Amino acid sequence: MKKHILLFLLLIPCILTGCIKDNMDDCHRSYTLLFRYTGDGTTDIFRQKVTKVDLYVYNAETKQLVETHTVDRAALKQLQGITLNNLTPGNYEVICWGNAGGHSSVDKTENKEAGSIASPGYYEGTSIATNDELYHAIKSFTISRAWEDVKETCDFTCAHINMKVRMEGFEDAVLPLSRGASDACPVGLRMTSLAGCCYFNGEPSETLATYIPAIIRSAGSETAYEAGFCTLRFQDENDIELQLTNSATGEPFYTLSMEQYLADNNLSVEDKQEVELYILIRFEGRGVGITVKPFEEEDIHPDMDEK
Repeated sequence: MKKHILLFLLLIPCILTGCIKDNMDDCHRSYTLLFRYTGDGTTDIFRQKVTKVDLYVYNAETKQLVETHTVDRAALKQLQGITLNNLTPGNYEVICWGNAGGHSSVDKTENKEAGSIASPGYYEGTSIATNDELYHAIKSFTISRAWEDVKETCDFTCAHINMKVRMEGFEDAVLPLSRGASDACPVGLRMTSLAGCCYFNGEPSETLATYIPAIIRSAGSETAYEAGFCTLRFQDENDIELQLTNSATGEPFYTLSMEQYLADNNLSVEDKQEVELYILIRFEGRGVGITVKPFEEEDIHPDMDEK
């Protein structure tokens, strides 16, 4: 009798897990990543910021790509994460990019050390207008030999900076302007010496790129124009320049050092996740007199264009 009881106790783990050596159909081994992004606070705001995640799973030892997944908006509503069911026991590292869309391309993803993401124009050698509002995550994990379901959190960081440049005061300016269409901005705008791409480890490339963002007429104004675009992350100490150019020749006639702009206005792009830089450029008088200052979007009204 005691032998039967002992045998029954030994079989309990197999009964509960459903795993029997001769029949593995009921055995499960899964790893679930639960996505999280708290921004500059403590509350999870992932759903407010990220609508799609592209996920790359690498072998931690060889750095070679094992599998890829895309978690779209519909899937994120069902589970704010992903369950990986087919990984064999071993060590892995996953790279996640949030919101990679039409303004993002990836390159050399077969190896984690070489993988990168950038605007398509960077890889094609054409102009770059903007990046997507990217978010990034790295997670290392181990799939054990045990038949178990594991859940862990994968924390994201912000991988972009929002830029908004407003230009006004053209009505009295005497500048190297070249008007095209009636609603076209009289000057061109470009931002130089930005990182061309971001590697999968989150580091910016040393290869630099120039952005030429689209400029539109400001809503409710006849003489103000705005450019809203995203860049990859940069630091307070940088060689980035914001240039106003002759729209016909492309030659710059005014240059703003971003490092100096941040220092002069006691601003930093390194002390928080969500960074938005608002720059107001106002042409003054009948020359190249230009006033540059930060602004909050809610402070801008159509009557600012009236002198």
